[in-house]
Amino acid sequence: MWQEAWRALCAGGERSEGREQTAHTAQLIDAASGHHVWAERYDRDLNDIFAVQDEITERIVTSVGPEFLSAEMQRASARICIA
Repeated sequence: MWQEAWRALCAGGERSEGREQTAHTAQLIDAASGHHVWAERYDRDLNDIFAVQDEITERIVTSVGPEFLSAEMQRASARICIA
């Protein structure tokens, strides 16, 4: 049931690399197939820990946003034609 409600899932993690560095990973997963759509790693200074969240969001939207928008428009169009 959740596959019908959610088209993609975002997963990630954070790991400390010493006292001043962190490594962040982010993955976007297609909910229906379980396949990875996008993934990236970010190595940052510890004082940039909150700024990296905005960067990850921006990268997801610019990298795969148009693809998902197109797919959603096709799904919506198919539903309109059926009804």
